[in-house]
Amino acid sequence: GADAQGSDGDHTATDREFAQQLLNNHQQVLQLASMASQNAEKPNVKALAAQLQQQAKSQLDAVTSWLGSAAGRQSGSAPEDDADQTDGRGLQTQQQLQQLSQLRGAAFDAQWRQAMVSLQQNAVQLAQTELEEGSAKQLRDLAEREVEVLACLGEGLSNAQIGARLHLSEATVKGYVSRVLPKLNCANRVQAGLLAYEAGLVRR
Repeated sequence: GADAQGSDGDHTATDREFAQQLLNNHQQVLQLASMASQNAEKPNVKALAAQLQQQAKSQLDAVTSWLGSAAGRQSGSAPEDDADQTDGRGLQTQQQLQQLSQLRGAAFDAQWRQAMVSLQQNAVQLAQTELEEGSAKQLRDLAEREVEVLACLGEGLSNAQIGARLHLSEATVKGYVSRVLPKLNCANRVQAGLLAYEAGLVRR
């Protein structure tokens, strides 16, 4: 919506909230990833953690640089930077993180995956809100990547078809898909497609 807050034409309160919440989300992804490098039993869980860590870092950089520039320009708005205010659904509580850090082996792996899936679903929900209500181009681009690849899987598109639709190379799409599947705890594209359908990402 075109709120008064968006009067500077650059970004709205929605954009700031999305950036702040995505920041919180990715910081937890990094926390979980570093836990997995110590506590995980299966090598594939450790490998996945390392991959997610890399991805979260690059997105964090993008979000942090946006907040650094845009947030500064909108200093007139209420200081809502408190993480407590935006500890939305999907984020782990400090208590949950504490419990997870004490687990080892298979028990850790199972709990860790669950936590990662809920963080990923949280990120997709944040992205959907940003695409519906946000206006900052840099953030909308980030949000689109979170949502669109999953939505395309939901339509059963191949990597080449997804690439054509999103103007990405097939190799880039392949990278996104290989990251998205494990993050959603999906063994294959079909499962991810079903999840996208259930999440309402696929328009019929």
